[in-house]
Amino acid sequence: MTHPGDPRTGRRWQALARAVIRRDQGKCWRCGRDGADTAGHVLPVTTHPHLALDPDNLRAEHGERRTIEADGFDCRGNYSHGADAGMNSSNTQAKLEHQRRDW
Repeated sequence: MTHPGDPRTGRRWQALARAVIRRDQGKCWRCGRDGADTAGHVLPVTTHPHLALDPDNLRAEHGERRTIEADGFDCRGNYSHGADAGMNSSNTQAKLEHQRRDW
């Protein structure tokens, strides 16, 4: 969820999200399927606001939850609020480092 003054709004964010989707070839980092339509943060903005516009902290993802019934596959999408909530900071940092090596 964004709020006034949030860096994830406006033209700069839209351009960055499009660039991330192109970079990731439209593949969702959460489920590995095509059709990503937005960018999401590996390290959440709530705990890492300084990385909000860092392309290394962004991955292409589905903007809405996908379900087997409606879409033929399941994906938490961008609305997984707290998907990484159970991860401690060192685990989250390790996740980001692992993904950076994949690029």
